[in-house]
Parts: sequence; C-alpha cells; structure tokens
Amino acid sequence: ADRSGSSTQDGNSLDAPFTPRELKRRRIGLALGTVAVLVIIVMWVAAFARYGSTDSIDRLSDTRWTAAARDICAEQRVEFDKLRVASDAKSPQDRADIVNDSIAVLTTMTDRLEALPPPSKAAEARLVTEWLGDWDRHLDDRRRFVAALEQGHKDAVFTESLRDDKQVSRYIDRFARVNDMNLCGTPGDV
Repeated sequence: ADRSGSSTQDGNSLDAPFTPRELKRRRIGLALGTVAVLVIIVMWVAAFARYGSTDSIDRLSDTRWTAAARDICAEQRVEFDKLRVASDAKSPQDRADIVNDSIAVLTTMTDRLEALPPPSKAAEARLVTEWLGDWDRHLDDRRRFVAALEQGHKDAVFTESLRDDKQVSRYIDRFARVNDMNLCGTPGDV
C-alpha cells in the first residue's frame, strides 16, 4: 500500500520530496533562467538608451564649433536649394552642369567649415579634420560623376568612395546628425 495515498504509474509518490540532487539541479536551472532573463532585460534597456552606440564617439563637446558650423551649413543649404534639380536635366551634359553647380555650393560650404577655428580638444579637432576629409572624397566622387556626364554617358551612375567598406556619405551624415548639424550632411541630390 502507498503511504501518501497517491502514486504514479511507476509507483513513485507524487508528494515525495526532491532528492538533494534533484533540488540542486532545479536551483541551478532557476538561477540560469533568472540570469538569462536579466541579461535580456539589460540588453534591451541598453539598446533603447543607445548605450554602446558608435554615435557617441563622433559627438563634439565644443558647442561653439557646432553652432558656427550649423549656421554655415544653413546658409549654404539656402543657396543649394536655389539650384536646378539634377533629375530635370535634358541631357547628360545638362546634368553635369547642374551637378557642377552643386559642387560649387558644397565646396564653398566645406571651405567655410575648414576656416572655422577648430574645436579646442585635440581629439575633437581630429574628428572634424577627418569629417572634412570625407567631404573632400565625396566632392571628388561628384567630380568624377560630372566627368562621365560631360562625355555624354547617359547611363553614368554616381558612385561613392568607400571607407571601412561603407559609402563615405554614411560617415559624413552620421557625424552631422550626432552633432545636430543635419544640414551639414550630404544632400542626396545625385
């Protein structure tokens, strides 16, 4: 006869206490499950807080520089917005003229940005120099595109230089966005 009054098919009691080994396994499983849930929660909190974002490495603390840059880019964007749209061109040569006009405005913008006194911290000044170097590469890419258009290539495609296997405009635009200088990013007109 069963002492507890209930039994399973194999004859073990349902109310029998866990053996020390079973209790240890259950505690380890509960601990591992709890740790896994906590790790997932921390991961999501970090993701929503943008912890570990690479954006932070591009953020400048020198708000004097970013404010001056923002003003320059806003002024130049007004000039840029007055230009004809490249997609309205009647021929490759006409499109080359339109893109050349955009190069002139963007070159003026980058020349003015380069003339600003650099941020006071050396690391931030280096970031600005690298960013302006990325702009130089982007403008060179535009010039290459213009050369192809001037030769009458109807199927000419604007391609960008790569930096770390990514288009250079991604770095330009990220730096501008992170520093609240969105108008200092690439216009995406070509």
